[in-house]
Amino acid sequence: MKKYRCIKEFSVPECDGDCFETGKYVWIEVGKIYELSERGSTYLSANIHLDCEDGSWLEIDAETLKECFKEVKV
Repeated sequence: MKKYRCIKEFSVPECDGDCFETGKYVWIEVGKIYELSERGSTYLSANIHLDCEDGSWLEIDAETLKECFKEVKV
């Protein structure tokens, strides 16, 4: 299980319970910890699914992971 800490604030489109974009954006805050989902599937078009310790989740591409996150040693 890999965990990542956000090191650069950025925003992603907000999605409702059915995974449709609401037209709003959510800011991903520096310092939040996310766990890489190992199930291999995503809800949206991104290829990386991260689950936050607070119960929220986000999906990003590999470039955003590299730019905005740092792996946390468990």
